[in-house]
Amino acid sequence: MWHQALHELIIERMKDGWAPEQFSGRLNFEKAPTRIYKETIYRFVYSKKDMQEDLW
Repeated sequence: MWHQALHELIIERMKDGWAPEQFSGRLNFEKAPTRIYKETIYRFVYSKKDMQEDLW
């Protein structure tokens, strides 16, 4: 299950043109308490539910 704040942040960054690699790398760089792999973000972006967001 996605964390709502992380979910919203991913949507916001993707709409700003960030790639999943950038988002994942930034979380790792900042040593964020929650980290996420780029593959997980791709699954999220291409999920049936989130295809409606038109992220790509």
